[in-house]
Amino acid sequence: MALNVLIVDDSVVMRTMLKRCLAMAELNLGELCEASNGHEALGVLERHWIDVVIADINMPVMNGEELIGRMRELPEHAKTPVIVVSTEGSQTRIERLENKGVTFIRKPFRPEAIRDVMTCVTQGSPPTDLPRLLREVAEQTFNELAFTFPRDQAEAVASNGVPNFEVEASVQFNGIFAGRLVLTTGRAAMAMVAANMLGLMDGERASADEQQDALKELVSVVCGNLLPAVAGTQMVFSLHSQALHPVAGGLAFVGAPPAVASVDLDLECGLVRLTYCAEHRDIHATAASAGAIA
Repeated sequence: MALNVLIVDDSVVMRTMLKRCLAMAELNLGELCEASNGHEALGVLERHWIDVVIADINMPVMNGEELIGRMRELPEHAKTPVIVVSTEGSQTRIERLENKGVTFIRKPFRPEAIRDVMTCVTQGSPPTDLPRLLREVAEQTFNELAFTFPRDQAEAVASNGVPNFEVEASVQFNGIFAGRLVLTTGRAAMAMVAANMLGLMDGERASADEQQDALKELVSVVCGNLLPAVAGTQMVFSLHSQALHPVAGGLAFVGAPPAVASVDLDLECGLVRLTYCAEHRDIHATAASAGAIA
């Protein structure tokens, strides 16, 4: 299915550059439409079927944020992928727009950044070796932050032959792709990493609150370093909704999106499992849904 793309920017030069980047990306493109502000873009959206919108934020007449707000009020464009290419520095504004399903690319950008983000918003999965990167980032984080050195093979299991998972910490992320990173482990491992992070002496023990805080910090740091490794440093993500829960009956990730990658780290006092759960975006399903509404 060829993708119809609308480019919205008050700069003719920037619109031309974006069209060149799309041509270089070797994507299956259909119609390429242009608009110089949000008001013109709404007119294009009324006259043409558009699969993806690439927009600037700061434009005259109607800016990009106003355009996105108007789009999300329309049933046929409530879920249309929007990519913002901007120098926007306000994290509050970025998070507000990410909550509306917007993906950010910072200016200046590389042509391959446009290609990668287009692939992700239309196919819904990160274009990289995710398990390998997850392991590398997790091992580095545990080494440098918790002063623990995972062994090569996971051998820490409970007496019944299965991993002794008792608690999980997770963090939600939004950006070029969205989902949740979940860290699952046992209470012994949680106590050890907290003690290491606090610099406690042998025989000293972190409080329950400190242990929970340490686990949430670890999963946030892993996630914060993993996402740029996966998507590139030009992509903008927001992390939020940290949570920590007991694991009942060995079952974790209740209510989480589907797991697409998982790695185990074998620590001296127990197993740590990191699971990347992705919320997939299916542009073709969105188009079919919009057609049914129309």
